[in-house]
Amino acid sequence: MPKLLRRRGKALIFWSMLLLLLILAHRKRNQESSLQILGEIYKESMMSHDVLVDVLVIHSGWEQVPESEYLRAFNAKGLKAKVIHDFGALVNPQDYQSPTRAILSTSLGIRTLTYRKYTLWSIASYDIALRCGKPLAEILQDPVLYFEKLNASYAVTATLLDKAEDIISEIQPRVLYITQGYLLKSAVFRAVATLYPHSYIKIFATENTFHKNKLTWDSIAGISVHSKLPQSYFARYRDTLKQSEVEKYIMTYFNNTSSTKQGEHLVTSEDQWFPPKNSKKILFIAQVNVDSAVLYNLFPAFPVQVDVIRAVLDFAVLNDHALLVKFHPKECGVWAHVRNHTLSSLMSRYNDTQEIILSSNRKIELDPCKKYNTYAAIEKADLIVTINSQTGLEAAAMKKPVITTATSLYGGLGFSEEARNREELYHFMSKHLEKNLRRGYTGPDFRAARGFLYIFLEKFCINRSADDIADLMLK
Repeated sequence: MPKLLRRRGKALIFWSMLLLLLILAHRKRNQESSLQILGEIYKESMMSHDVLVDVLVIHSGWEQVPESEYLRAFNAKGLKAKVIHDFGALVNPQDYQSPTRAILSTSLGIRTLTYRKYTLWSIASYDIALRCGKPLAEILQDPVLYFEKLNASYAVTATLLDKAEDIISEIQPRVLYITQGYLLKSAVFRAVATLYPHSYIKIFATENTFHKNKLTWDSIAGISVHSKLPQSYFARYRDTLKQSEVEKYIMTYFNNTSSTKQGEHLVTSEDQWFPPKNSKKILFIAQVNVDSAVLYNLFPAFPVQVDVIRAVLDFAVLNDHALLVKFHPKECGVWAHVRNHTLSSLMSRYNDTQEIILSSNRKIELDPCKKYNTYAAIEKADLIVTINSQTGLEAAAMKKPVITTATSLYGGLGFSEEARNREELYHFMSKHLEKNLRRGYTGPDFRAARGFLYIFLEKFCINRSADDIADLMLK
């Protein structure tokens, strides 16, 4: 009897193992046969509630990766992905009530208006700046002028919030991938994912850099603009660097900027800036006035970029220094209306500006449309001032003192100064232009600047490809 039981037990184990192997083989065949069209299969079964998503991609086109590439890359990693780029017709939600002119006529009313649990300003402010073509500080100063655009932006935002809630509740993604963080669709999904009550959704955001093949990213705030994560990578890797390798990399980098620079950032002009030889030379690197890095990161003492430009101009005139204000190359094309507003604001906000420039005998110059080569101007300058442009990082790597007037991805690391008001700005400008060794002037840590540029591009940033973005989702 015991022998019979043992034989039956062995037979049962054998058949159980055989059945398990058959089940596993069947599953593997199904996975392999559906691997190439997993994204499409998912699309068709979206309403069934029995298939959930690993990654939800809000496709903006900014990252220049086709939808099909996302699906291929995510599938290859064994991830189910849903890519959304079009929301169809947008109809105002029934429970959304358009705000009155009285509400949208004050800064407080604009910034505190809510739709259900969402504060609309925190989601739509970047969209509002783009619609108006003006900095947020100017819009809030006299919002009555912008009522129609404010109202339109808030209505669209409320509609998108409803759609985003439906989508996230339906597919329950584990990861949300967005572009930049402030673009309206990205901001809407970031807000919904952050407040989603049923599970934690990790948010990844990527953003363009000055290198056309590199994307910066963030996985904490869901906003990639001037994330502080690169500084964590710098802290991790700086002591492992071999300076000879860094120097070789930096040399190669600056020898190839014509092929690696973003097209909209590239200045091919060979014209040279020729300031007076005996003058100290200041270069102000301006940014697009409605760039999110400017809108959300300027220190409070400088409400708008124009205030910084005028402060630098006043210092240059007072001390008889030469100054070149170089506008962003992108503002020479599709963003020309924003540049024109900046120029008119500079002239109207400080009505003696034009007279000062004309009477300076070309000591004070504006370059509104790519007249001078940027790198040649940096080489000639004794000092660089910017809001928080990534070109400031390049200038520091070129061994130039850099002052910023906003939080930046490279601030506080020993090779730039952060000026929070006019007094600090003038102190830092005097410090670097006078270079008074008797007062203990040691200069910026340019070695750290070059190391940071290397670590930022080679250790932190990812390549602009669907495969690298898919790898990022697995971090």
